[in-house]
Amino acid sequence: MLRRWDRRDPDELVSEGELKVAKGAITDGLCAFASSLDLRETADAAFRFSQALSRASDFPVTARVLVHHLKAMVELAESELKKRKVLALPVNIAKFYDQERPMGEAIYRAFKSARFDITQAGNCLACGNNFASAFHLMRAVEVGLWALAADRQIPLAGEGRIEFSNWGRIIGQLEKVAGEVQGWRSSPEKEQAHEFYNKALAEIRTFNDGWRRHLAHVRPSPGMDESEAVALWGHVSRFLGTLASRLSEGE
Repeated sequence: MLRRWDRRDPDELVSEGELKVAKGAITDGLCAFASSLDLRETADAAFRFSQALSRASDFPVTARVLVHHLKAMVELAESELKKRKVLALPVNIAKFYDQERPMGEAIYRAFKSARFDITQAGNCLACGNNFASAFHLMRAVEVGLWALAADRQIPLAGEGRIEFSNWGRIIGQLEKVAGEVQGWRSSPEKEQAHEFYNKALAEIRTFNDGWRRHLAHVRPSPGMDESEAVALWGHVSRFLGTLASRLSEGE
């Protein structure tokens, strides 16, 4: 619209029909655009000008006046936009951003306490904050660890102190009760339970020794690149998915 009027004779009067079109473009276009990006000064200026155009019958509006105000609003929008920081997400990891169920429905339903951290892990991963993503993922794993401990009824879970216990103590008690599966009568159920609990414990030890301990302390460490962060996401997702197939918080 600006280019169209900029080519007109500056002193040419704008017709009533053209003013109506201009007002609609400003209200439905520029005002809506500015409001969606919270460009408050631009939105206010556009609203005031659209209101003035509604009273245009009281005074003549030339192409020069219309172009002047349109250019002023464009410049104001550009000025406000320059004060913003815009992050462009790479296509391959943008899918992790702002997802309510980024690891799927089963995990979402099974581990309610992990929902926040899983979503935040996805947001951090999409924005390139790989260490932060790993930190949130370890918090999500901890929810799975507690659910596993409750399932096996370890002493710490029964005493209500599990949330204040370190992973080492929880893992130690889990290994003891998981070992009791060996004493079960031979059966397909015994084999399934032995495989399930021992694989889960192996995964938890890997998370604890390979990630959680290092993330919890301010120590020199090599950087964490995108591929490593995505791989950790997949590892945690598979682990929680396996747990969710057999148990969940409170069950």
